[in-house]
Amino acid sequence: MRLALISALALVACTEFPELDAAVPASEVTGDYPRLLPIEQLLDGGEATLGDADVEAMQARVAALKARAAALERRRGLTPEDRARLDGGVDVPESPV
Repeated sequence: MRLALISALALVACTEFPELDAAVPASEVTGDYPRLLPIEQLLDGGEATLGDADVEAMQARVAALKARAAALERRRGLTPEDRARLDGGVDVPESPV
């Protein structure tokens, strides 16, 4: 039994996962290493700012997610009574201990 388990583990250890290798873009494989910075410079880097394009992209994503949520809601077919019951939450009884 142990021999079979050890053999199975040895076979699994030799398996290649090409789909994981393909997930890394070629630019990251052949590109330069990132620059190393002193920790003080990283900590004092200032606040991150968003540009107008970033805000517009985020607003478009929010609108797309809301539309998707509405489509899923329509597909589920919940009645208003079911929705009200689900939104009401759960009453947790007190512990007898």
